[in-house]
Amino acid sequence: ILYAENRLDNLLPVFEELDKVESDSNAVFKVFYGLSLFEKNPELARKHLTEAARQFHADSDIRAELVVLSFLVFY
Repeated sequence: ILYAENRLDNLLPVFEELDKVESDSNAVFKVFYGLSLFEKNPELARKHLTEAARQFHADSDIRAELVVLSFLVFY
């Protein structure tokens, strides 16, 4: 719902704390963290989304990789 309402950045403090604790976070976390960063820090957002796309590629999750790449193209 937060993404649909363009309010995902409300979770940014939570994502930042989780990223400190779990530096090797999973790809889904990286996607949501990256999306929440687009307005405030687009370069860091791109980094997280690119890492997620690579991880999905390595896991042979083609659909998830395509979704992440579409976010990168859109932004």
